[in-house]
Amino acid sequence: MDKLTSLKVSAAKSAILDREHILGDWKDSVDGTASTCKCACGVWVTVNTKPLPNDIEIGGSALAINCTIGDKDAAWAAAYEETI
Repeated sequence: MDKLTSLKVSAAKSAILDREHILGDWKDSVDGTASTCKCACGVWVTVNTKPLPNDIEIGGSALAINCTIGDKDAAWAAAYEETI
């Protein structure tokens, strides 16, 4: 598993398991060193394999606040249908 994939898995676990977010698809940067993902509630998480000295590898509001969507079952079903 490459570093970007490993960071995505770690960030998704934190956002989904700890904060109950419903994440969409990851959008990779052109150079393949960073990726961003948005939750159905509008917050995001980003990963960066080459952060600047004053930056971090994993960050975003999806890791800091809980998901605000009330009906999780309907939101998960809608997110699943988009992937089919």
